[in-house]
Amino acid sequence: MMMEQKLIAINYKNKIMKNILTISILLLSLVSCKAQITIVPLFSTQDIEESPNYYHKDVNNDLNKFVGTWKYQNGQDEFTVELQKKLMINDNDGSYIYDMIIGEYLYKKNGVIIINTLADINNITISGHSHNISGSSILHKYNNPRCDLCTSLERRTRVIINHPIETEVMGDLTLRHRILNGVEQLEASIINASIMGYNQSSYDQMPWGNFVLIKQ
Repeated sequence: MMMEQKLIAINYKNKIMKNILTISILLLSLVSCKAQITIVPLFSTQDIEESPNYYHKDVNNDLNKFVGTWKYQNGQDEFTVELQKKLMINDNDGSYIYDMIIGEYLYKKNGVIIINTLADINNITISGHSHNISGSSILHKYNNPRCDLCTSLERRTRVIINHPIETEVMGDLTLRHRILNGVEQLEASIINASIMGYNQSSYDQMPWGNFVLIKQ
């Protein structure tokens, strides 16, 4: 009986030690993987290959100046966007992780609300490119669309703006941050980037064109 109890105790001790060893190996593996992540500047003039070990980081905080609520108003027409910066997003099947801008918007025409997704900005079930405004491209003055008025050091961003229902309808939204007379503003340009076969009525609902939005 004593021998049986001793064997049970030894087996139990061995099992505990084995579990501790397994957990230690897992922790070391996680630390090792984390240590292998290479930071790649989000803004780069070179083409960077995709790698699950790459973190496309906004090292110069170029995206920070776009964060906030911005509003264009012209009579009964209104275009309001709310933008946030998100860190270390991984929504591309693990190809790489990256910092990005996400956002939602309201578009009103002749006093009638055409699109309003602002309530989704803090919806925890929506992340990354599932937001109606999303992207991480940082542009210099010679990137398309070219900005002849930009300085050589000035950086803009280009993101995608989606129709909230018709997924084939989308636009390229280019944003330029400026401060004029102490007032922060975004120069916004939206051009068609829709997929073929889109619904025309949904296309007509989008805020195409150029806007100057003031920070709220």
